[in-house]
Amino acid sequence: MKLPEGSLISYFSTLVKQHGGINLAQGIPGFNPPQELLDELKNIAHENIHQYPPGIGNFTLLEELLAYFSDQFPLKKENMIIMQGATEALCLIFLYVMRQTKGGFTTLSFTPPYESYHQLPKQFGLPFIELDPDENKQLPLAQIKEKIESDNVRLIFLASPGNPHGIMFSKESVNALIELCQQKECFLVFDSVYRTLYFETKPYVPLSKLNPYLFIVDGFSKWFSITGWRVGFLIHDEAHCSSLRSLHDYTGLCANSVLQEALSRFIAKNNFGETYSGNLRKILAANYQFASKKLDAMGFNCKKPDGGYFVWAELPETFSNGFEFAVKLFDYQKVAVVPGIHFSEKAEKIVRFNIARPLPELTEGLEKISCFLKKNSEKT
Repeated sequence: MKLPEGSLISYFSTLVKQHGGINLAQGIPGFNPPQELLDELKNIAHENIHQYPPGIGNFTLLEELLAYFSDQFPLKKENMIIMQGATEALCLIFLYVMRQTKGGFTTLSFTPPYESYHQLPKQFGLPFIELDPDENKQLPLAQIKEKIESDNVRLIFLASPGNPHGIMFSKESVNALIELCQQKECFLVFDSVYRTLYFETKPYVPLSKLNPYLFIVDGFSKWFSITGWRVGFLIHDEAHCSSLRSLHDYTGLCANSVLQEALSRFIAKNNFGETYSGNLRKILAANYQFASKKLDAMGFNCKKPDGGYFVWAELPETFSNGFEFAVKLFDYQKVAVVPGIHFSEKAEKIVRFNIARPLPELTEGLEKISCFLKKNSEKT
């Protein structure tokens, strides 16, 4: 069965839009944003805030973010840019590293990598290397060092908790990688967009280790279930301030002025939405426990995540190809999931389920998957 061109997430999500069904493919939260945030958006609609905001971001929102992170590291405005989602931040860094290295470098990430990590090099015709964490979720530092030296790796992407697997890396492992990257003059992007969505232990974010070879990417999309707002931010060393802002002026320019203002007012009045994010963590942890138990009973082998939206699961023994499984599942039951091959060539027997959905919808989707497996078993 031939893979379609482009994103498999978009492919299966589009099937739902065209034919109806349950979308467990795309990382769309099935929860409303905080009501207080929506109220702020409604209240400011007629104010004079509909023109270009400052390119680096709404000044008040910047100050609030700096204060939010101040207990971890004394950031300044020169350390941050508010952007059109974390995806734009990843792209800006990639373009910046291309300019710094004159285009000749290799990018590295860890199995299974988020799609942008390997798609950015692919789009620009540059090499990408994928390494496996060890069984204890530790980073393979010796292999990373070897690849930096032998393959001219100048950019590494690391997410914690990650997408699609939800793995969280330890403080010791992350700091060791940061030190290695400094020594080898290799840029490291630490992606923390799922930072607030942990199940048990709060993830480590290396703000105190900020240096010219470390970038930190974050955003509000997952924080407040506003993926369509596209407001993220990039934290960087002051050494990059002028050049990054200049490059941003001619690529993204600025994030949405109205949405930034609504966010600024909401977080100022609601302790950065701590009540909302705390409740969301509980829902996601419960959904994971519910979904993984059901899927394991069906014959899947669910990998244990530490946070995030997803369950990363190996297929039952009767299936050997995640893409074929996803196609047949949608054909028979109108449930969309993402084949693991979308993220890694090593994940042919794996699929990803989005569990950030209301429990009734998630329950119905899992029941339909169970029915599909029973019918398939009868046929074989």
